Amino acid sequence: MAEIPVSFILEKISDFLQNEIQILQGVPEELESIRDDLETLKASLRAADLVEDSDHQLKQWVKQVRDIAYDIEDAIDDFTYHHADQQGNRIHGFLYKFCCFAKTLKGYHRTADDLRKIKSRIGNVSAWQSNNNDRFKKTDQGSSSRTPVNDALILDSVDLVGIEEPKEKLVKWLVESKSRRRKVVSVVGMGGLGKTTLVKQVYDDERVKKRFDVHVWIPLSHSLKLEDLLRNIVQQVFTAIRKPVPEGIDDMNSEWLKVAIKPYLQQWSFRQNTCPPYLVEVSGRILEKCEGLPFAIVAIGGLLATKTGTIAEWEMIYRSLGAIIKDNDKVMNLTEVLSFSFKYLPYHLKSCFLYLSIFPENHLIETMRLMRLWIAEEFVEVKDGKTQEEVAKDYLNELLSRSLVQVSGRTTDGRVKTCRVHDLLREIIISKSKDQNFAAIAKDQNGVWPDKVRRLSLHNSMENMQQKRTTVSHLRSLFMFEVEDLLPNSPLHSLFSEGLRLLKVLDLRAVPLQTFPSEIVNLFLLRYLSLRETEIKIIPSSIGKLQNLQTLDLKHTHVTELPVEILKLKKLRHLLDGEIVLSSGI
Repeated sequence: MAEIPVSFILEKISDFLQNEIQILQGVPEELESIRDDLETLKASLRAADLVEDSDHQLKQWVKQVRDIAYDIEDAIDDFTYHHADQQGNRIHGFLYKFCCFAKTLKGYHRTADDLRKIKSRIGNVSAWQSNNNDRFKKTDQGSSSRTPVNDALILDSVDLVGIEEPKEKLVKWLVESKSRRRKVVSVVGMGGLGKTTLVKQVYDDERVKKRFDVHVWIPLSHSLKLEDLLRNIVQQVFTAIRKPVPEGIDDMNSEWLKVAIKPYLQQWSFRQNTCPPYLVEVSGRILEKCEGLPFAIVAIGGLLATKTGTIAEWEMIYRSLGAIIKDNDKVMNLTEVLSFSFKYLPYHLKSCFLYLSIFPENHLIETMRLMRLWIAEEFVEVKDGKTQEEVAKDYLNELLSRSLVQVSGRTTDGRVKTCRVHDLLREIIISKSKDQNFAAIAKDQNGVWPDKVRRLSLHNSMENMQQKRTTVSHLRSLFMFEVEDLLPNSPLHSLFSEGLRLLKVLDLRAVPLQTFPSEIVNLFLLRYLSLRETEIKIIPSSIGKLQNLQTLDLKHTHVTELPVEILKLKKLRHLLDGEIVLSSGI
C-alpha cells in the first residue's frame, strides 16, 4: 500500500512547485530530483504490494519507502507553514519582521537539508530494489485485475489436457462417500490452470447429477454482493424443487440469511448434529456477531467445533472475537479472505477503507461526515465534470457494493444516511492501519502508538495523552470519541502549542469544551474542524487565519453569530451552522 502515499506525494510535489513562487534556492531542485526518483519506484511498489505479507525483507523495503513519502510530506508542509507564517507578519514593525524572517530563513534551510537527507535514503531503497529484482518479478504472477467469472470463460473438456484424473477423483469424493455430513471441496491453483473448467465438468457429470437432488451453479466474482449471491441461490434451489420462489426476494438482505443459516452453524459445531439447549442462546449471539457473512460463519463454526461445548468457553469466544481473529489459527482463513479482498481493492479505495478504523466499535458513521473527511484528507480525486462530493459518494457506493461497509440507516428518500463496519472486518483494518502507520487507536492509559503516528483516534479518555505529548509532532488528524474528562488543565489545552502545527483534521465532536481553544487558529494547514455538540458560544475573529479550512461544523453548539472574518476563508466548502447568522456590519 506504499504506492498510495507515494502517488499522493508526487501530486503534492508537482502542486508545490507550480504554486510556490517565492522559494529560496535549494528546495525546488531537491524536490524535482526526488519526484523523478519516486516515479521510478512507483511501478515496483504496486508489484511489491501484492506479496509483501509473505516476504519480510520486501515488507521492510515497502515500509522504508512509505516512511520516506511521509517524511517528504512533513518537509513540504513544514516549509509551507513557515512560509505562511512569514507572509502573515507583514503588518508588524521592521524589527519584529526581521526576527521572524531570520527564524523563517532558518526553517527554509532546515527543509532543504531534510530533503537532501531524504534524497540519500531514496538512493538506498533504489539500490536495494535494483539488487533484488527477482523478488519483484515474482509478484507479476496472478497480479492482473480480475473480472466477474461467467460460463463463456469455461473451456470444453477436450481443450483441457489432463482433466480426466482430477475429475474422477472429485467425482468419487462426491458420490462414493457414505457420510451424510456436508462437505466443501476446494480447488485451488494459480490463474489459468483450468480450475473453473474442471469444476464445471464435475458439476455436469451424470453420476453427480444422480447423487444430489438439487444442483446450483453460481459464477462468483470478488466484487459480488452478498445479497445477489443469496438471491441467485434461493431462486435456483426453489426452481429445482419446483416450489414458488418466496415473495419479496428482491428485498431480502443478510438478516434473512441469519435465520436460514442458524441451524447450520449449530449442526456444524457439534459432531452429533444437535445443539445442546443450554448453548442455543449464546450460539444465537455468536451468529449475530457474524452478521450473516458466510466466511465469518465458516470460520467461527470451525472454531466452535474444536471446543468442549461449555457455556464459559462459548461466552469467552463471543466476548473475544476480535482477539481470536489474531490469535487462533482456526480463523486464519477468515483473515486471509478479508486480507485478499483488501489487497485487490482499487488503490483509490484503500485509504478510504482504512479510514473507517478510526471510529469506535458499532459506531454509526454519518456518510456525509465521512465523505467530507475523505476530501479533507485528500483521498478524493478531482475529476472533470464532477464535484469532489460526487466522487466521494461513488467511492462509498463502491465499498457498499463490495459488502465491506454496511448500510445502517437511510433517509426518507432512500439515501444512505449512516453506515458501519462489521466487527470482524474492523479488527482487521485496525491491524492493517497500525501496521502501515496509517492510524492509531488509543482506548486506555496503556494505549501505544508509533512516534510518527499520522492519525490518532482517542476513545473515552485523554489520560493517556498526558505522557505521549512529545510524540504527536507528525500528527495530521486527531479525533475524539466519547471523551468526558476534559478539565481546564487537560492536555488538549496545551497540546496545540507543542507540535501540532501540521494538523489537517481536528474532530472535537461532543467533547466537553466551554470555550474555543485559541491555539486552533494557528493551525494554518487545518482543513476540517468539527466543534459539533460542544458548549462553545463564541467563534473568535481570528478564525480568519485558517486559510485552508474546507469544513467548519458548528451544529448543535451555542454559537448564534459568526464573525465577519469568516468571509476570508476562501476555501471553505461546508459551513454547518444550523441557524447561525453573520455579525452585523456586512
